[in-house]
Amino acid sequence: MDKLLLEVICPVTNRHYDIFIPKKMRVGQAIQKIADEISAFESAQDLFASREELMLCSYEQKGILNPAIQMIEAGIQSGDRLMLL
Repeated sequence: MDKLLLEVICPVTNRHYDIFIPKKMRVGQAIQKIADEISAFESAQDLFASREELMLCSYEQKGILNPAIQMIEAGIQSGDRLMLL
């Protein structure tokens, strides 16, 4: 499968989301895709004030993911838990 199923925790909405992300997508692009999907799901396009400042953190790796590398290069696997900050 070319996609990862991830659990994304979003403190802004106080909810968890299951989101599919392509393995070869860059983390920076994934952040924007996740923000878009959460905003669409919540029907709130202004949910994230400054998207340029958003970060994706990994619970498993206990750190912030580098936005310049691919999800697979960052060591992200299906089932991982990420937090969008």
